[in-house]
Amino acid sequence: GGGLKINASSGWITIYGIINVTGANGTANTIDDSGGSGGGSGGHIILAARNLTLGDSAKILASGGRGGNTVGGTGSDSCGGGGGSGGRIYIQYN
Repeated sequence: GGGLKINASSGWITIYGIINVTGANGTANTIDDSGGSGGGSGGHIILAARNLTLGDSAKILASGGRGGNTVGGTGSDSCGGGGGSGGRIYIQYN
């Protein structure tokens, strides 16, 4: 993840594209009986404006990354990594 804050509290914010602070995916482990790494958490987005407009193709994303796979593990400790938690999106407008 990461973070983004846009403060136009007395003006306008117009978004036509994509704002994406999604966490990175975990990596697969290539050592026998080892698990994949966990996914990264999503970041945060803060948008503050008097007027907020989202275009037809606008997307705001703060998802967690997927956990990594295990490769060739057969032991009890060989499992995929957990997914990262989702981030936060806070929108304040009048």
